[in-house]
Amino acid sequence: MLVQYVGLFMTGFHTGLYCGVISLVVVDFFHRLSTVWLSLAVLMGWGLLFALANLRLQKSLTVFGTSVHGGAVIMVSMDYFIEQFAAARWVLNKVRLRDDQPPCWYSWVVLGLWPLMALVGLLVQSRLTGRGVHHKVVVPHHKSRTVNLQRLRSRQARAELRQRKYRYLYQVRTAHGDIISQVRTSTVRLPACRSLVSWSDRRAAQLACSLTQPL
Repeated sequence: MLVQYVGLFMTGFHTGLYCGVISLVVVDFFHRLSTVWLSLAVLMGWGLLFALANLRLQKSLTVFGTSVHGGAVIMVSMDYFIEQFAAARWVLNKVRLRDDQPPCWYSWVVLGLWPLMALVGLLVQSRLTGRGVHHKVVVPHHKSRTVNLQRLRSRQARAELRQRKYRYLYQVRTAHGDIISQVRTSTVRLPACRSLVSWSDRRAAQLACSLTQPL
C-alpha cells in the first residue's frame, strides 16, 4: 500500500514539474523573473500541488501525467536526433533565467510534438487502454496461482487419503464385526475362562485321587 501511494505521489510531482516548466517558459515571454529561486519555488509549488491532487484524483491525473511524461520523452528524443538537444537547452535556459538565442522553426516543430503526443496519449488512455482497468485491482501473478493450485491439490490428496483410511476401517468392521466390541468382550471373558479352566483341573485331580485311594 505504501509503494502504491509513493508511486502516485511521484507521478503527480513529475506532472507538476512539467506544468511548472511550461508556465515558466510562457511567463518569460512577458516578464523576466528576478531570481532563479523564484523559478525553483514555482517548480516545487506546481510539483507539490499535483502530487497531492494525484493522491485524490488518482486515475484521471495518472492518465494525464503519464501522457504528459510520454510526450516529453518523445519530444526530447526527436530533439536529440534532429538538433542535438537544442530545444531542450533553450527550455532549460528559460527555467534558469539565462539569455539564449531564439529557436529556429525546427526547434518549434520539435517543441510542438510535446503537446501533440500528450494529447494522443491522453485520448488513447481515456478511450482505449484505460477503460475497465484500475490500479487498485491487483492481478495475481502466474507463479502465485501455480503455488495456490499446488496447495489445493495437496490438501485434496490428504483429504482423499483420510477418506480411504476411514473407508478401509469401515469395511473391516462390517466384514468381521465390530472390532472394538470384540476386543472388549474378549477382555471381559478372559478371566472367567481362566477361572473355569482352573476349577475343572482341580476337580479332575480330586477325582483321580479318590479313585486311586484303597477302599
